[in-house]
Amino acid sequence: ARPRPRGALAAAPDPGGRIDLSHAAAQEYEAAGRPDDAWRVLDEGKAARRGAIRYDPAAVLNGVAAISSLASAREAPAFQSAPVQPNSPIFVVGMPRSGTTVMDRIVSNHPDVTSIGESLQFAQQLKLAAGSRSPLLLDDAVGVALSDTALLHEVGLRFGEHCREMVGAQVRALDKLHLNFMLAGHIMR
Repeated sequence: ARPRPRGALAAAPDPGGRIDLSHAAAQEYEAAGRPDDAWRVLDEGKAARRGAIRYDPAAVLNGVAAISSLASAREAPAFQSAPVQPNSPIFVVGMPRSGTTVMDRIVSNHPDVTSIGESLQFAQQLKLAAGSRSPLLLDDAVGVALSDTALLHEVGLRFGEHCREMVGAQVRALDKLHLNFMLAGHIMR
């Protein structure tokens, strides 16, 4: 018998929906003892999804280089001098699969801390303030904005307001978005 999702795949023009159907069809092929068909349908679905993603590696590398140059070791003492407010957000940073979720759970067990998960809000506020229009988290506009201390302060205030709206004014919000490791030095400013 032919797996049901396979027929729906042909009618799915959206690459996002197509990838989900590809996974479902692959599971049914696998259950039917047809692993070669499972791999084929996964490959087709992932190829369609990859084809729909706009990605410019050079733009990403430029954004990372801009952030790195601004958050160099020589500027670290200035980052450390930023005052900590009693209800300021807590950021847990690290690479994926490095224990950030465990740390999030441990720290958010404190009665005065509430996790907001992996929030893109800080990066979105930064992109908005920088006037960035690209879909990338880090781009040239964000790189330029990171040198503007007043703009970073405003972004921090907006993020703090967002956190207070989410968790209340009496507790600290904990954000564990792993990509914040690239912005940690700037968040501290």
